[in-house]
Amino acid sequence: MSHTPNIPSQALTSVLNPLADLLTSQPCIILDGAMGTELEAQGISLSGGKLWSAQLLLDNPAVLKAVHASYIKAGADVITTATYQASMEGFADPGVSPEQARKYIQLAVQLADEARNLACHQGAKRVLLGFSCGSYGASLCDGSEFSGNYAETTTEEFMRKWHFQRVEPILQDKRVDLLCFETVPCLTEVMAITKLLSSPECAHIPAWVSISCRDAQHTCHGELFAAEVVPLLAACPQVIGIGINCTNPSYLEQLLTDAKQMLTQLALTGRGSQAILLCYPNSGEEFGGDRCWHGTAASICDPDSFASASRAWVAAGAQAVGGCCRTGPAHIAALRQILLPDK
Repeated sequence: MSHTPNIPSQALTSVLNPLADLLTSQPCIILDGAMGTELEAQGISLSGGKLWSAQLLLDNPAVLKAVHASYIKAGADVITTATYQASMEGFADPGVSPEQARKYIQLAVQLADEARNLACHQGAKRVLLGFSCGSYGASLCDGSEFSGNYAETTTEEFMRKWHFQRVEPILQDKRVDLLCFETVPCLTEVMAITKLLSSPECAHIPAWVSISCRDAQHTCHGELFAAEVVPLLAACPQVIGIGINCTNPSYLEQLLTDAKQMLTQLALTGRGSQAILLCYPNSGEEFGGDRCWHGTAASICDPDSFASASRAWVAAGAQAVGGCCRTGPAHIAALRQILLPDK
């Protein structure tokens, strides 16, 4: 059952906002697409362990750097590290020590930064680097990021500590422009993340928090996205982006419309936020506990149709658009051509 969280009253504090800075020179931000999908398209199997694409930090770091480069070439303004499913427990599975795991997490930042710097040397503009933080459910490797059922048995404090353990190795890394919490399915985890971001250790770094939704109104766990999640995130000064990701694209227009209306209402009552709305949907297929995608992809899953549909998402309030699972560089290039033809 949904419930209204107790939102603390807090004055907005100063935090860097690289997304807002980017929007001063262009009307929309282009995000990158899926890492795992692109790796699988190259014949790389990711189903054997708990790390998903982060397994390549151990096995083949160069291919991760190449994927980052492909998204920059396609026109992404933001690239995200290959750490979505990286966790201390995940690294322990193949026998990696906590100290070495920290180094692999830092390596993920290095690879993205090297791809960014190489692109700059070749004449491209400097893109933003986001540190990808998948939900706790993603680390369970059973599709829980699309149900949020662990909210019934996992405490908010446990999830706060779990997320801190993963981001702590890069909190002082100046190469990281923002944290990107992704595919968060439940309000309890949103609460944990906002508490983490408000802590002294994290208060200096901006973040976006993106939610997985089961329909046009609710998170995957069942809370109301606009009425419950958006106010909570808007009240956190460190949150510069409120997003929807790995969600069926057919739900986006209503979710974004409702979220924009909520942000407007909050601003009218003196609780305005610097956060923009962002979205990066999947193809419309469903991810099962067997860690495979099932069902039929949405009719807009091809790059050109995907990009064409994005016009409605922007009209509904999104200021940053990209792709999640089952999307690749072709989708990002098509988004760039449609949304920023002169940039």
